[in-house]
Amino acid sequence: MAAKQFLLSLTLLVLIYLSSVVAAWAQDWKTVKGVVMDTVANTTLAQVTIQTEDGVIQSTSLENGTFSIAVPDQSTHLIFSLEGYETMKLEVEDKISIKVHLTAVANRKGKYLNQGYGYTSRDQVTSAFSVLNAQEFNLGNINDPAELWMAKVAGLGVYKKGDDPNAEALMRIRGLISLENNVSPLIVIDNVVAASLENLDPNDIENIQVLRDGAAAAIYGIRGSQGVILIETKKGQRNTPVSVNYRGYVAAATVSNEHPALNREEYLSVGGNDLGSDTNWQDEVAKTGISQMHHISVSGGSNNTIYRASVNYRDINGILKNSGFDQVNARIGLTQFALKNKLKINLNSSYTDRNIDYSFVEAFRYATVSNPTQPIKFDNGNYYQPIIFDNFNPMAILDLNVNEGKRQIINFNLQMDYAISDHISIYANYAQQNRTELNGEYYSRSSFFRGYYRGGLASRYTSDDNFRLFESYLNYNNEFGKVILDFTAGYSYQQSEFEDIYMELGNFPNDQLGYNALQNAADLLSVTDEEADIQSYTSPRDKVVAFFGRFNLNIGENIFVNGSLRREGSSKLGTDNQWGSFPAIGAGINLNNFLNFNFLNELKFRTGFGVTGALPDQSGLSQSIYQYYTDNGGIIVQTNAANPDLGWEEKREWNFGLDFRLADKLSGSFDLYRRKIDNLIVQSRLEEEGRRLNVYQNSGALKTNGFEFHLRYNQLKIGDITWTSDLVLNSYKTTLEKYPVDSGMVGWAGAPGQGSLRFLKFEVDQELGQFWGPLFSGDINLSGAQELVDINGDGQLLTFPSAALLPDGDYVVLGNGFPDYELGFSNYFSFKNWHLNFLFRGIFGHSLINTQRYFYEPIDPGAINSYNRVITEKAVEGLTFSQFSSLYVEKADFFSLENISLGYELSFNQSSALKSIILNFTVQNAFTLTNYTGLDPEPNLIDFGPTDNGSSIRNRSAELMAPGIDRRNEYFPARTYTFGLQATF
Repeated sequence: MAAKQFLLSLTLLVLIYLSSVVAAWAQDWKTVKGVVMDTVANTTLAQVTIQTEDGVIQSTSLENGTFSIAVPDQSTHLIFSLEGYETMKLEVEDKISIKVHLTAVANRKGKYLNQGYGYTSRDQVTSAFSVLNAQEFNLGNINDPAELWMAKVAGLGVYKKGDDPNAEALMRIRGLISLENNVSPLIVIDNVVAASLENLDPNDIENIQVLRDGAAAAIYGIRGSQGVILIETKKGQRNTPVSVNYRGYVAAATVSNEHPALNREEYLSVGGNDLGSDTNWQDEVAKTGISQMHHISVSGGSNNTIYRASVNYRDINGILKNSGFDQVNARIGLTQFALKNKLKINLNSSYTDRNIDYSFVEAFRYATVSNPTQPIKFDNGNYYQPIIFDNFNPMAILDLNVNEGKRQIINFNLQMDYAISDHISIYANYAQQNRTELNGEYYSRSSFFRGYYRGGLASRYTSDDNFRLFESYLNYNNEFGKVILDFTAGYSYQQSEFEDIYMELGNFPNDQLGYNALQNAADLLSVTDEEADIQSYTSPRDKVVAFFGRFNLNIGENIFVNGSLRREGSSKLGTDNQWGSFPAIGAGINLNNFLNFNFLNELKFRTGFGVTGALPDQSGLSQSIYQYYTDNGGIIVQTNAANPDLGWEEKREWNFGLDFRLADKLSGSFDLYRRKIDNLIVQSRLEEEGRRLNVYQNSGALKTNGFEFHLRYNQLKIGDITWTSDLVLNSYKTTLEKYPVDSGMVGWAGAPGQGSLRFLKFEVDQELGQFWGPLFSGDINLSGAQELVDINGDGQLLTFPSAALLPDGDYVVLGNGFPDYELGFSNYFSFKNWHLNFLFRGIFGHSLINTQRYFYEPIDPGAINSYNRVITEKAVEGLTFSQFSSLYVEKADFFSLENISLGYELSFNQSSALKSIILNFTVQNAFTLTNYTGLDPEPNLIDFGPTDNGSSIRNRSAELMAPGIDRRNEYFPARTYTFGLQATF
């Protein structure tokens, strides 16, 4: 349905565009071309508005400062304007090619910024607000848009552990805001709330604007607690000729780090059995991942219609065999102006089709511990598969089994903006998005990994997720002497639905049909409950309804005040607590207008307070939940009790900030914040009529204090060399203020042999993320076990797992999974036609539990024939017994050259068909400095628990209170080399 609506609207707008072109060119025209430069910096200026004196015909300069505008022959002057620069009126009566120089004004205000449901100028911002343009994005083989801004924005953390091409990066703004629910920022793409990043190609992004504090995000109400990322996509420009842009690259990814497993000779020297081969399993399962990307965009516009269309193809391959995806993405944007520019209509649509090879990350795990003398296959071609608990032939896993899927996403967005008068305008926005997914897995009858003991195992999963959005608001703007008032009032309605089904079946006669054997429904009639598993889920029709308002006051360009209020309700919440109010207030003052420091352009103090909320991820948590079981002919059992009082999670945040700018060169900001999150949704146990039921209640609270710092030096010139640098630094600490129990343990260790052990302790009034365990003295006893420290000195050593919470247990804090400081240092150099960009990234203060060492570093004579060993520089000689202690908790501070790119630009005559070519070479993950002995020192902020002996994490919820566990099922890190080409026609 959405595709049909898109095609009809597209056809209509194309017809309008063609008719406007024919009418416009019925008169005599001339084309004026040129480039716009900064007078002082001598750099090109993008987004400069070029228009005729009557304002009817307009155009905009491109990224390289060039412009082209078609005007009637009788036009004698053009006006060039850019906020922050003096407007220039230039005579062009007999000119067809010109160079224009604009001069920055002393009190540069900067570009207008999207603040959510409206725009404001940079000098009026009173909240923690960041902007990042496309020219500042990370380069290379980047397929997840979130990686574009990794380490680029203060307070916005982007984390990706390992380089699985099918895994999304984790994003957090100012740390943890929930214990059970989604903690990722709210994404708004071209004013569409909750739009999918999966349906957005990185090449189509113009800029992002990040609302980091409560005062800025409160306008989004019960979805603003995580912070908000506003994304604007690239658009065409008015009165510009057709421009064709091609971007492409070829990339090669190689394993950058692997586990120090014993080779054949080392393994035999410690008593391992000799099976006659010499196999480097980590090399066998890995490969050089060759990827390619091709992106073509076409843009341009007349005086009344502008357009941009793009199509992208990606063939991405990871460093694990059989991992990667193929993807086609298309996006189109049309804008129509009418009624003397009073009416503006935007149509945006995008479509993504991705075919995915998930592969099996378990192959990396078992490659580390497989016997290096074991052959891959027998002489007859069958795979050598030992019958050992939690140890499988990794090549058999990859070659005998299938794990793949496909995903389609389409969205459609129609926006209207109409200026009723010079002071009043109305805006309306309608959007739809639909996401479908279909996955299939098949485990061969001959695969000991999940398949053999089930007679083959097939599964299919499909889901459908969609939403519809309608929003409208009225804006009023006017000046009253030295006071400028901007007021907005609006309405928002969003409806979403989700359903899925999972089917699993075993006991096949052969492997010929793979997971497609499930399509024969007759197979289900002859299998037992143990051979089949069918699950389905359908959500209620979730609705979010809101009324909102906001005002901005500019008092004499010195004092700025703004406030907002959103009244919002959600059907996900209990019937007695569905509505909430989310206010915000902020103020700023430009102190330099009173202090008159000649060396300062800006010194602004700002402060703000805002209330935001968060919804549960699942629907129906406030209602009674029942499940059907096939026992005794089929029974329905209640599992969850209803809670009509279940409400939203509420965050109250105070922010204090200081912005400064010196001579338009050195600028920066510093923010201090404190946030209190109440009414956290927590699952508890309830005794009701002799039954133990789960119930979701608002029974938790968190407190976070932190700071953020951003420093930028803009265009330091040394001869022909220009250098711009950005430094971002942030830190935060989160404390558990309230919970249903005073303390507890989380983070299950897993098998073999550690079923009851938990790694982390949570306790009310203490920091979250604390590792809790015995302290290693540094000595080994005669039994080959660690000598542990008697913490309380009572002469009794209580270090077994059940003693973790005892008052006299010998446990101590061993580290913390959350980092103390995060650093990003970006640098942009240019020398004539050469460009060099590089990003340093550092994260400090966090620790990781190295579970590979914990399970496989002690050389146990009784287990050496079952599992290979991992021997690091921290290995203790003579240790033969595995026991968790401080020995396996490692500081994971690191400093890395995350991204470095060298480019060369060739420019051609603007009258030629080919305007420019840019060649670049990029290295991602060039080097990392760390003392951590595991694969990757990246923080691991969520945990899905262990997977042992072929088990899966499917249907597991993320444990947000258990950061820092470096699990054995980790995709290896990669170093990627990319050669890219960009051509503009």
